[in-house]
Amino acid sequence: MRDFIPTRIHGSFKLIILVLAPLVLFIGTTVWYSGATPSTFNRVAVQSSTIKENDSTLNSGFSEVHFTAESKIRLNSNSGHVPHPVQNVDILVIVMGEAKSHPMWKKRIAKLKGSISLLYGSFDEEIPINNCENEHGIFCEETVFIPGTTWTQGRNLLAAQAVRKERKRKKKYDYWIFLDDDVSPRCEGGEPMKQLLGKGKCWQKIFNFISSDQVPEKVSTVALARSNSGPPGFVGVSNADAMFAAFKREHVPYLLPYATIREGGSEWTSQAALFCVMQTCMKSSVLYIPYVGGINEAHREYTRGLNITEIRQTIVNNYHDEEVGFNPCKELGLEHISQEGWDKFSTFNAAAHLNNMIPEPKLEVCEPMKKRFEQWESQITA
Repeated sequence: MRDFIPTRIHGSFKLIILVLAPLVLFIGTTVWYSGATPSTFNRVAVQSSTIKENDSTLNSGFSEVHFTAESKIRLNSNSGHVPHPVQNVDILVIVMGEAKSHPMWKKRIAKLKGSISLLYGSFDEEIPINNCENEHGIFCEETVFIPGTTWTQGRNLLAAQAVRKERKRKKKYDYWIFLDDDVSPRCEGGEPMKQLLGKGKCWQKIFNFISSDQVPEKVSTVALARSNSGPPGFVGVSNADAMFAAFKREHVPYLLPYATIREGGSEWTSQAALFCVMQTCMKSSVLYIPYVGGINEAHREYTRGLNITEIRQTIVNNYHDEEVGFNPCKELGLEHISQEGWDKFSTFNAAAHLNNMIPEPKLEVCEPMKKRFEQWESQITA
């Protein structure tokens, strides 16, 4: 074969090659990206804490999610990414926080387009009680006072209040969205983000997306990546930060209430236990909102840290049912829960592609979780 390789190239021909080579390389690269299948897209990079195999405790916290610049594949007009609103998506926004944050949240939610109601629980001082009687076609806001509660206790009290609201209105919401009062979203994505999330400011874009047909059917929860920017496409995981957790109402009985933890225990324990449930029952069904990240701005003091022995015992106490052989996460390790992105898929450029990859939920296996919810629900008084 060596005889067929020219050993000399005429000077003018060499010049043509030098001129055309960059153009050929550019065209070839463009064709490769436009024809790439979802499996060829760059994976999301996650920065994790280093955990020794024999470590039983971690105090550094859940690691921030980072998305590589190379994975930012541009969405185009024929990719099916223009969101279409789903009619009558009914959302309950549930915020727990300081009383001083309430006016901001009331104004924020009232300005959003869509069927959205607000349930605000203040833990430091009482807010004048406001209970709306008519929720049809108007903004509805309700306030409750939950003094002296921890994060886990407060969220469970607000979940119970959500049940009462549904009983009163004789209709379930489509989403329960739990938020910390200091959560701050970051929308970064230029034109591709506008194509996917629609018009409006960052909060409006978030609710545009949740209310659209771009949320895959198999998704149980919509979340924000704990980062200054979100993924440039559709990413499914089994765990995400609880600062923003939009539970599809049909999956609430398998996920709530949050696990009861020991008095004085780390508030991260209940969230770690929920990661176990998600991975067991609805693997990779947590969807990061594309192009949107989020952070907590207040950095409040609370009991934190991850102790694997305590987490395992909490899972046993709250979820295990030996009579039916339901005992998830016996081998759970810190490496599974110390960072966001457990069971992460690649960044897909269409909701349908991610939906095809998310495993079918194991609802029959996780029937004890539903029974746990029903027992808890039956104890909620008017």
